[in-house]
Amino acid sequence: MPTDDYPSTRTTPFDSPAAWKAADFAGKDDITVELTPRHIDAFDAALKRLNSRGLNEIRRNDFLLPDIADDIRDW
Repeated sequence: MPTDDYPSTRTTPFDSPAAWKAADFAGKDDITVELTPRHIDAFDAALKRLNSRGLNEIRRNDFLLPDIADDIRDW
């Protein structure tokens, strides 16, 4: 059920040069990232810091992941 906070699911394709298309990837390995326990721990810690906030209150600087920043940059 759509709400003002969460728009309904898009049902038409994006028509943009920036849109990814299946032909852009040889297989799922091109779009898959394997998370290690270190990654999961970093995400869990960040989420715990934000637990009491609403989605509209979270900003980019609130969700820094310094322990895995190099990995994220490489993804």
